Formats: sequence, structure tokens, C-alpha cells
Amino acid sequence: MWTHPPETAEDDTSFRTTRNPGRLLRHFVTTSAALLTIAYGSALILSRTAGFRRLLSDRLGEQLGGEVTIAATALTADVSLRLENVRFGDAIREKTPAIHVGRARLSPAWPWHPGRLRALEGADVVIRFVQKDDGRWMPERLSPLAAGIEQWIGLGVPAWRAVAAESAHPTLRHDGPVEPALAPPMRIALRNATLSWFGADGTCRARIEGLTLEAAPVALPMRPLQYVRLSAHRLSSGRGDEFSDVRAEFLADGGRCVLLDFGAGTPLP
Repeated sequence: MWTHPPETAEDDTSFRTTRNPGRLLRHFVTTSAALLTIAYGSALILSRTAGFRRLLSDRLGEQLGGEVTIAATALTADVSLRLENVRFGDAIREKTPAIHVGRARLSPAWPWHPGRLRALEGADVVIRFVQKDDGRWMPERLSPLAAGIEQWIGLGVPAWRAVAAESAHPTLRHDGPVEPALAPPMRIALRNATLSWFGADGTCRARIEGLTLEAAPVALPMRPLQYVRLSAHRLSSGRGDEFSDVRAEFLADGGRCVLLDFGAGTPLP
């Protein structure tokens, strides 16, 4: 089939446009980039507004089951969300669940899983867990995290020290019915954290002061593991053990911990 040449200048322009898909592609890419830039800039600005903070506070409050306040929020250049002075519950009144985070950073799994978190970082953190009558921990949303750490502390530092002297990579087992994971599959980093656990009877079950924790998922076929490295200025458990300058590095698989490294100072009086 023959294509007739254009007879007028207007026909010539439309002819070149329809016959030049590269120009259409460039126009599409340029327009899309401009729209994305506008949306990106708008998101950076909106993330610092009081309306965005209220929206985020309400969403977190629904997840934790109570009122949440946030002093400041900001979206960073890599689309991570930075939070300052996040409060849930009364941090002073004991025997009630509470969270206070001085600084936090939430990094989404962008662009492949934008609805999931890739990393969670927190500094100057105070978390108080309170156990319910059914054994779960409050805030309930953090119950797996609370149960996982409390479970490892419940083994007792003397037990860790004893088995660490027996072999290079001892395995600690927990015989309880619950085998929680430390966290969802994402990287977690805490700095200068204080965590405490109160039982359903109101007694303090465990407490960690000056905690630095790094946790990251390890992907293995049919067996997800969690790599954990932590250090703490002071650790006390419900068994009456109190130690200073505790450090540990291990792989966690539900109720089992494969200890890679361990050290602790002298017991506190």
C-alpha cells in the first residue's frame, strides 16, 4: 500500500509526528518525569505538615491500641520517613505499656514492595511491655518482639556463659510452647534503648538498659533465620540475675538460639 506525501505544511507536521514514534516516547518520558518530580516534591513538603502527623498518629494509634503523638515528621531524599519524639502511653507510670522513641527512621522496601518496611531504626528508645492474663504482651502489635527478647533473657546469663564455655557454637533451646520470631523480615537497629517487661501480676520480669541491637533476616531454603547482635550496659532477669556490659551474637530460629559470641562483666551486687 502506497503512502501519499502530505500536500500542506499542517499535513506534513502530522505526518512526521505519526511516523516518528521516538518523538512520542520522548514526550511521554519527559511528561512522566515532570509529574513524578512534582509528586516527589509535594510529598517532601506534605510530610512535614501537622495534617500528615495527625494522619500518621491516628494510623499508629490504631495499630497499637491507644493514642500516639509525634512531634515532627519528614520524608528524606531516599523516601525514608524520619520521626521525632514519638510517644505512646505514659512512660512514667509503671505497669502500663508505653513507648517513647526519640528518633526513628522507617525505610520502605521501595520500589518492589512499597507497602512493606525494609528497615526500622530507633534511637533513645524506652519500651515497657506488660503481660496479659493470656500470656501475650502489650502493646499487642509488638508481642512477638517482646516475647522473643524476653525468652532469650529468660534463659539467664549464667546459662549463656556456661554453654559458651563448652563449645564454639552452642545451641540454646527454649522448651516453652511459644516460639516467636524476633521481628518481621526486615533490618532492625536500636540505639540507647531501655526495655522492661512486667508480668500480669505487676512484677518486673526483666529489664535491659543501654541496649544496642542489630537484627537482620537470613534467607535460607525452608528455614528463615534471624541474625542478632546486641550489647547492653545492664541486664536483669526475673531469676535475679543482674550483669553489666553484656554482649551477644547469635542466630535465632524460633525457640532456638545458636550462640556465635558472648561476653558479660561481673555480676552486679
